[in-house]
Amino acid sequence: QLVYDGFTWLGIGWNPNATPQMIGTRAIIGQPNVQEPTMYHLDQKNIDYITAVSSSEARLEDTSIEYIEGETIMEFTVPFQDWELPLPVVANNNMYNNHLYTFLWAHGNDGESKLSYHGPGNKALSTIEN
Repeated sequence: QLVYDGFTWLGIGWNPNATPQMIGTRAIIGQPNVQEPTMYHLDQKNIDYITAVSSSEARLEDTSIEYIEGETIMEFTVPFQDWELPLPVVANNNMYNNHLYTFLWAHGNDGESKLSYHGPGNKALSTIEN
């Protein structure tokens, strides 16, 4: 679940190369009153190079994006492997793979529901090591 205090589109992705950028990733983007959350390939910053992933490759379930009481709320479930990331090895109930995952999120300016460039201040990242 992603929650934004205001009304705008929301996006979240994982970069398999542990680099701090969305280019080269798969991301889930939701646009309130425009389109339910959908997974995309982000090949460039230009919107013409953002293409939807087929439903056979990205099995999103329980998708929604709503504006409720001043907040944009996006929800979805997706199998981990559909992000095209290295899968961890499970042994003795522990996961191992010593891989860095860079988790990125972005949003539009308040009031924008249609996807556009997020600008330098509407994004963040976090790196997780497994």
